[in-house]
Amino acid sequence: MNELTAQVSVDGLDSWRRTMQSHFLRLDYESPRPREFRARGVIGRFANSAVARLDTNANRVVRRPQYVKDAPAAYYKIFWQMRGVSRIQQAYRSSTLKAGMWSVYDTTREYSIESTDGSSFMVLMVPQLECDGWMSSVDAVCGRALDGRGAPNIVLSSLTGLLCDGGLQPSAQGALQDATVKLIESALDGEAAGAGNNHKPAVGSRLQEVKAFIIHHLADPRLSPDTVAATFSMSRRSLYNLFLLGQSTPSAFIHQERMNRARELLRDPDRRGQPVSSIAVECGFLDPAHFSRAFRARFGLPPGSWRDRFANFQS
Repeated sequence: MNELTAQVSVDGLDSWRRTMQSHFLRLDYESPRPREFRARGVIGRFANSAVARLDTNANRVVRRPQYVKDAPAAYYKIFWQMRGVSRIQQAYRSSTLKAGMWSVYDTTREYSIESTDGSSFMVLMVPQLECDGWMSSVDAVCGRALDGRGAPNIVLSSLTGLLCDGGLQPSAQGALQDATVKLIESALDGEAAGAGNNHKPAVGSRLQEVKAFIIHHLADPRLSPDTVAATFSMSRRSLYNLFLLGQSTPSAFIHQERMNRARELLRDPDRRGQPVSSIAVECGFLDPAHFSRAFRARFGLPPGSWRDRFANFQS
């Protein structure tokens, strides 16, 4: 049996920063009382995932754009609030998590999480390459406060058991990761479907119509909020107000869908020999260097390197 867990007992914010970055990601850490900061808990790994159950004083963590740009890999993170209150911000959304709630966020985007004194939470980090079915649902619900009942609670119980037991054989680690990914995928799909039903039908239908137009015209480098607004005979302000229903903006949606299209094309085995510059053009980027920078900022690797890593992962 492989020992997978390590107890954590930290005094002081600097020590906390070093400890967490050695197990998870590079973040900025802030606290109203840095020298008095305390954290206790247990950190574990299984297969390609990392998990931690932590109790902390008031603090705030921030994922900066530069950290996203320099990251060697892309992850999704799940956050369960078990005690206290936390506030999460990502993708133009800001939500308050109370005990019994959970949220998902994407490490290839900026985010922040601020927790109160006496907070207790579980954090799970899974490589995005392991979570192929999460992408569209994460885009719809990242940064939202979600109900922790059902599949998320089953996963939470399993991870709690892992951290208490401290060890699993390698084959069992893979099975746990696969089951976790599938259960969270099911929960995310349900949450994304529910989010789409929360708007007034007529306005929601109009928004979907606009989004469908954008997706159909991603290859057009002239696509912009102004051209979309003109196509639908509405003002730029009206277009932005429409996208507020999804807590996004037209510019962000265009960029997001271009990046998602690029990722789909790069992972397509039938396009393995297609130049990255050609894929950039199909996604509306006339400047390959700009496309490469944008892709790396979104997914943590340049497009060519991302394609190679995905191909190696699948082989």
